[in-house]
Amino acid sequence: YLLLLKEHLLKVLQNNMDEDAAGFFSGMLLGDKSNLEREVKDLFELGGISHILAISGLHVSMIGRKFYQMLRKVGVRFTGAGILAGILLLAYGFMIWAMHTSNLYVLATEGMELRAGCIVTNGSVVELAEHFSQDFIDNDDALYDGKYKEFTVSAYDYRLTVESVSVMPWSNKASMKVVERMASMTGTANDESEENSARTALPPYVTARYKIEFKKTDGRWYISGLKLIEENPEQEQLPTPDMSLYKEPTPTPEMSAEAANG
Repeated sequence: YLLLLKEHLLKVLQNNMDEDAAGFFSGMLLGDKSNLEREVKDLFELGGISHILAISGLHVSMIGRKFYQMLRKVGVRFTGAGILAGILLLAYGFMIWAMHTSNLYVLATEGMELRAGCIVTNGSVVELAEHFSQDFIDNDDALYDGKYKEFTVSAYDYRLTVESVSVMPWSNKASMKVVERMASMTGTANDESEENSARTALPPYVTARYKIEFKKTDGRWYISGLKLIEENPEQEQLPTPDMSLYKEPTPTPEMSAEAANG
């Protein structure tokens, strides 16, 4: 519903303003800079006023003030105008907060699963650039420690549980508390000779609670940090699962290729 509302507001701006003005106000009011030309963004950055294009407490207060003034001009009394302006601000803030929260949830669940896939399959980190900042990718030790380099992981079932999200409507930073675990993982050692028999057991993927940090850059959220809170955290006992909702393990590229050839 909120995404539909956002799309409707974008269309209202686009239908009543020229392209540049619509792009400017969609960035300032809705946090959507996709309609702004790259040259325009660069000019704002060079002028040191790129913050104007981001939702901020100033913009929220400006909206409330203008709405209040409009109500007063049409004859609404002081108290009524204040209450209605306050309701508008709360509704607007909730809309932006909900959009941020849904974006962060998708970013975290997709990004962290991609990261886990890179770790257990020793895959390329190039595909992580859509979800993680380059600084994070360059400095994430787990991506390069080669824990699984002597193994071929054929399938895995990765789970991420989101416990809490912290983000303000006008902020370019956010955080999320999550628990990640590998429900199942299958694979074999690349060298199964007798002299290496002690190293044929697949290393466990440690269950852990993390604080994920996000940063918005050029209108897009990226995972910028990952802080370990605790390993093997206590978790609530879950009821017997409905097997019809069971998630199939994610096959690795090697397993998919073998199935296709078979």
